Amino acid sequence: MKPSGPGAWPGELDNGRYRFVRELGRGGMAAVLLYRDEHLGCEVAVKLPTCEPGEETARRFTAEMRSMGKLRHPHVVTAFYSGQHAGRPYLVMDYWRGHTLAEAMRRSPRPPSAGGCRPSPTPSTSPTPAGSCTGT
Repeated sequence: MKPSGPGAWPGELDNGRYRFVRELGRGGMAAVLLYRDEHLGCEVAVKLPTCEPGEETARRFTAEMRSMGKLRHPHVVTAFYSGQHAGRPYLVMDYWRGHTLAEAMRRSPRPPSAGGCRPSPTPSTSPTPAGSCTGT
C-alpha cells in the first residue's frame, strides 16, 4: 500500500467505526494516520503498513501491538485495538497532539551522552493526549 494522493487511504475502518481525517506522518514501514472513532467520539492514531502485505508484515504488526499493549507510561501512547483492512493489518492508538520528533530535535538538539539516556522532557514540552479515547 503506497498511497500517492487524496483518497489513497481507507476512508473508513472496522465497518465505519474509524473515519479517515488526514495523514500524520510516514516512516520506512508504515504511515500513521488520524482517524475519528465514531463509537467513542474522539480522534485516534492508526498505523497502516506502506509495504506489501504478507506474513512478515502481519507478524511484525502483531508483535508491535502485543509489545505496545503491555506498556503503560505517561510518555508512550497506548495501543488499544488492531484489525485488518483489505488483508493489511492496522493498529489503533491514542492520538496525542504535539510536535514530531524531527521538530523537537530542531528546537532542542541534544548531543550524544556517554552516560546513557537523557531525562524525559519537561511537561511543558511534552505532547499531550488529545482526548480520552483509550479502550473499545
